[in-house]
Amino acid sequence: GGIYGYSHTCGGYDGGQAEYVRVPFADVGPGLIPDWMDDEDAVLPTDALPTGSFGAQLGDITEGDPVVVFGAGPVGLFAARSAWFMGAGRVIVIDHLEYRLEKARSFAHAETYNFTEYDDIVVHLKKITGFLGADLAIDAVGDEADGNFLQHVTSAKLKLQGGSPVALNWAIDSVRKGATISVMGAYGPIFSA
Repeated sequence: GGIYGYSHTCGGYDGGQAEYVRVPFADVGPGLIPDWMDDEDAVLPTDALPTGSFGAQLGDITEGDPVVVFGAGPVGLFAARSAWFMGAGRVIVIDHLEYRLEKARSFAHAETYNFTEYDDIVVHLKKITGFLGADLAIDAVGDEADGNFLQHVTSAKLKLQGGSPVALNWAIDSVRKGATISVMGAYGPIFSA
């Protein structure tokens, strides 16, 4: 077994969303893409859509729940959109890249906040949720999170830790007591493990 797009610890297979990939045992697992479906559309139901949707599903959203999604990449966008379908009353997306935040506004109809514009994004999230916090936080970032320079340097540059848990820490700190945190972001071991 292995996982596409991960390191050699998971098989060393390149690109989960690459144009071409080597598929071991291709005669067993994969299904054919129907002729009527565009190849780019076929990528979505195999990766980002089910992952994002599952992230929202794990939160057991009830009618009117405020949901915060960390990360406005493909998985985060689908998590935010799925949260609406599951009854969320408010969907908030946090990222630092403006083009992603714009997509979250247009595609997922979410409130968006750029964490670089706030001294402490967790404090801001508490303020905008009546100082209670969200009922569900979805971490769609994983260990490649920006937001804390020291953690980024010790993980990405010095390889002293398995990644930056900034998004996970924000998710934990931004929810109300008894809330749910759904972790879709990938966290791995340090490089030497």
